[in-house]
Amino acid sequence: MSFGKEVRAELARVYPGRPCCRAAELAAVFRCEAEAGPGRIGAPAVAVGHAALARKVYQLLRQSGCETGLEIRKGDRRPQRRAYRVEVQAGAERLWPMLEEACGPLEGDGVPQKTCCLRAYLRGAFLCRGSLSSPEKGYHLEFRFEREAVAASVVRALAALGLEGRRTRRRGAHVVYLKDSEQIVEALKEMGARKAIFEMENVRIVKGMRNRVNRLVNSETANVEKTVNAALAQLEAIRIIDEQVGLDSLPLPLRSLARLRLQHPYASLRELGELLTPKVSKSGVSYRMNQLMDRARKLAEAGARRGAPGGI
Repeated sequence: MSFGKEVRAELARVYPGRPCCRAAELAAVFRCEAEAGPGRIGAPAVAVGHAALARKVYQLLRQSGCETGLEIRKGDRRPQRRAYRVEVQAGAERLWPMLEEACGPLEGDGVPQKTCCLRAYLRGAFLCRGSLSSPEKGYHLEFRFEREAVAASVVRALAALGLEGRRTRRRGAHVVYLKDSEQIVEALKEMGARKAIFEMENVRIVKGMRNRVNRLVNSETANVEKTVNAALAQLEAIRIIDEQVGLDSLPLPLRSLARLRLQHPYASLRELGELLTPKVSKSGVSYRMNQLMDRARKLAEAGARRGAPGGI
């Protein structure tokens, strides 16, 4: 089961305790999936694609005082999958007024006023038209709607809860989406998907640790590479000095450092300073090494003017 399906299965088990919240969640479902709008001939019914949502709609309608029937049939596009139709058989005369009291006319883009009802409304919309990518692959939560008014209502509900839902058109559908991980976690929290939040947070922690380790490894690799390249340049400078004038021509501090570098080709400047007698700080070793490099450079330039091979 995909992560998005797991989240929908979890939300399908979250039942609002207040009548106003039941009405708000049902209003979202009927806005997304109703077969007939207010004033149409026939009993109100919704067609949904998975059993958990059908069972929840059935229970919420029963709790709201409606007599309800459930029909299971083959899917229109994929016959191997089942489709579910929940029909209000009695009590329809008070269903539409109840839903419209929760969020305004179902053909419009109104949303509930109370925070608890906004959460229920958002949960109902996600159960019908929501999807969520696996946090292992990336952070992306979205809703897809046929009607622009429903998309607008979800954007308004998100905004009322402090979340910034973005809108776009994709293949004729109105899409509302969140891509920021913090915003997605907050949206799941508002809808009541506690288990999904823990899973996302675990993945975020692991990703954060992995990224930190990668940064440290890359930084350490870069430092090692820099140290090795610098040591090779220093060894070349010492070779030029030794071949052209000999290391014994150097002052004692420079001569000691040069011989120590030959003995420890890849030691850091700090390590070389610890090996000198007396010990020398890293900046002191760097200053002496720069003097060696300058001497080697001048010798190489003089040799080039004489036509002798060698360089640094």
